[in-house]
Amino acid sequence: MDNKVVRKRQKLFRYAVDTFVILLEQVTKRKRINYKCNNSDSSAWNNFMDTFDNCIGEDFVRKFIEYGIQSWFNNGTKKDYSHSVRFSWVFGQPAINRWKKNSVATNMFIVRNGIKKDHNINLIEKTNEMQNIVTSVREVEEKFKSDFHNKRKGFMWCIANTTLYFHKSSNCVTCDFKKECKELLKKEYKFIYIRRGYGK
Repeated sequence: MDNKVVRKRQKLFRYAVDTFVILLEQVTKRKRINYKCNNSDSSAWNNFMDTFDNCIGEDFVRKFIEYGIQSWFNNGTKKDYSHSVRFSWVFGQPAINRWKKNSVATNMFIVRNGIKKDHNINLIEKTNEMQNIVTSVREVEEKFKSDFHNKRKGFMWCIANTTLYFHKSSNCVTCDFKKECKELLKKEYKFIYIRRGYGK
C-alpha cells in the first residue's frame, strides 16, 4: 500500500478513535474514558477502510460514528451499553451493513431525531479555527462537490463528505440541489448555517 494512503488511514484512525471516545463521553455522561484499542478494533477499522475506499474524510467518519453510536444508545435499546460498547461495534461489518441499508440522508435523519435530540451531542468544535474553516472555500470540499455534480448521487455524496451548501462555492451556486442542501445545512449544522450568514 502506498505510504500516502497508509498515513491517511492512520490519521483517520486516530480521528475516529478520538471522536468515538468524545461521543461516548457525551452520550454516557462519563468523564475521561480511557479507551484502549485491541486487535478486533484495528481489524474492524481496516475492513471499514477497505469497504469505503480511500475517498472518505473526517466528515464521513464522524457521521458514521454518530450513526453507529445511535445503534447502541437509542430508545429501543433495553440494555445499558455505557461500559461495554467497543470501537469495533461501531465500525465492524454488522455496523457497515446497518449503514448501507439506508441512504445517507435517512441515517442522518435517524441520528438527528435520536442521539442528537436525546443527548444534545455536539462533535463540531466551536473554535476560532473552526469558524474560519466554515467561512472559507476549502479545496478538499470542492473536490467532493465536483464529483457527480448536479446528480442525485452527488447530493448524497455531499451529505456524506462535506459541510453542505456554501454560497462562496461555485459548485454549490450552480447545483440543482442547492435549496435542499441549504435546508439540510440549517437542520444538521445550525452553527455553520449561522456562521455563513444564513440565519440567527
